[in-house]
Amino acid sequence: MGKDLLGPHAKAIICVLNGFCQNSKREVQAILKEIFNLSVSLGLVCDTAKRVNKQLESSYISIQQKIKNSEYLHIDETGHKNKGERGWAWVFTNQEDTLLKLTTSRGQQVLSETLGSYSGKVVSDRYAVYNYFWPDKRQICWSHLTRDFERFAHSLNPSLSAEGTRLVSLSKEIFTLTKAVIKELIKENYYLRRISKVKREIGYIFKKILRIRGIPHAHRVIGRMLKSFSMMWLFVKEKGIAMTNNLAERQLGKYVIYRKKLLFTWSEWGNQYVERMLSLYLSYRLRKDNAFAKLYSFIQNTSLVGV
Repeated sequence: MGKDLLGPHAKAIICVLNGFCQNSKREVQAILKEIFNLSVSLGLVCDTAKRVNKQLESSYISIQQKIKNSEYLHIDETGHKNKGERGWAWVFTNQEDTLLKLTTSRGQQVLSETLGSYSGKVVSDRYAVYNYFWPDKRQICWSHLTRDFERFAHSLNPSLSAEGTRLVSLSKEIFTLTKAVIKELIKENYYLRRISKVKREIGYIFKKILRIRGIPHAHRVIGRMLKSFSMMWLFVKEKGIAMTNNLAERQLGKYVIYRKKLLFTWSEWGNQYVERMLSLYLSYRLRKDNAFAKLYSFIQNTSLVGV
């Protein structure tokens, strides 16, 4: 990197446009010229991103530390590529902080390296890698379960379709009851009795599906559900634990937009830049902070000139 030619305000604008809003560096160059009448080279836009990326290392580490110490986490992952090689984008989030991590692995070592011996509760899908966490501290996502139930309901096998339709109905009842108890529209004792009844009925239907012949794929899915059956109900006894993993999916969606617009990353610092900028932005958004104002204040206070 050459001499630093920009002040904190210009740096913040460049990084918000490129990092938060997913504009390409050429688009950032055009916006600076057309709106701010500021002529900069593509090299300067890139150098500015590198400078800010370096300074954000401590903030990224701080977010990771808060994630490791949190009482609960939503976790999800999706595909990523760096230099054309297949990798993965992981998101670890709660209601205040989000950590994005780009890796070459989709295995348990990512969880180990990121969280260590995490002792909090986890909301996730049924992907086997999440068996890394204690079963009594896991909540399986009911949105994923409902989608599987809907596939059963649309089966050409009439027996499976009938049981799938019943499972969809029971799933909707669980969502309705949970919303009602949160809003204090029903009493908790009634809620617990109804959930207990629904739980027994779902378990009965699972076993009933296993007795239907000629549906090996459905049997495999139900087998996996039965193995994780105890992990479907943590939200009932633990207040504050969501019954879905929608929070992680929404947060990961911001990365997916970035991936579609800017076509992955092509360097190690590019990986770091995406991780740090999106982790910061998603955390700001969760706290309802003004992302530009917060980033500008950070850059100004940490005196990036000369970094």
